[in-house]
Amino acid sequence: MRKKTSYRGEYCGALHYLVGVAVDPADPDTVVVSATDGPWSAYSPRRAEVYVYRKTGLKPWEQAMSGLPQAKGTTVSQFATHAGEPGVIYAANNHGLFRSDDAGRSWKALDLPWPKPGLEDGVAALAYLPD
Repeated sequence: MRKKTSYRGEYCGALHYLVGVAVDPADPDTVVVSATDGPWSAYSPRRAEVYVYRKTGLKPWEQAMSGLPQAKGTTVSQFATHAGEPGVIYAANNHGLFRSDDAGRSWKALDLPWPKPGLEDGVAALAYLPD
């Protein structure tokens, strides 16, 4: 049985290895994380199984995978936000770049050329630099 790890005293599924973290600029009580059960399943697409979770205020953690690739074969997502776009969160992983317009509840893939093989193993960081 997998161990559960707490964030603010609550459980984020059965996963305990958090990598990417984002806070909604419009609501600092809304947090999105990229989680898996350890580093061996975080970075290698052959072994990866990574989930995105979302938490708002005192509500429990919920999976937030709508519009994202299936967890199996997906490396950890890195996130970016900008105060000029409240409620918008960007996520990048080995499958591409995704945008959420609803603070991480759902995601849409952005039509962006994704260099191969360079990013097939995942993304180390993501930054949002507005025009």
